[in-house]
Amino acid sequence: MSLGKVTNMINEHDIADMCQLDKLHEGDKFSVLGDYDTEVFKLKNFSDGFAFCYDSHGVLHHFATWIKVVKV
Repeated sequence: MSLGKVTNMINEHDIADMCQLDKLHEGDKFSVLGDYDTEVFKLKNFSDGFAFCYDSHGVLHHFATWIKVVKV
């Protein structure tokens, strides 16, 4: 695999802006690096190690609370 085909590389600026999802509060907006990096989610609440979040279309998503996110 050549580096020219890699599109989701993380640099030192991304790492500095990252935190765990469980550090955010209800109503905070965030993005997830990787597959969802173009989507912004709004945190609704936490339950049993998962976060309930909505995307811009109102679709519910469940994320593990330990994932790294970028607060928007």
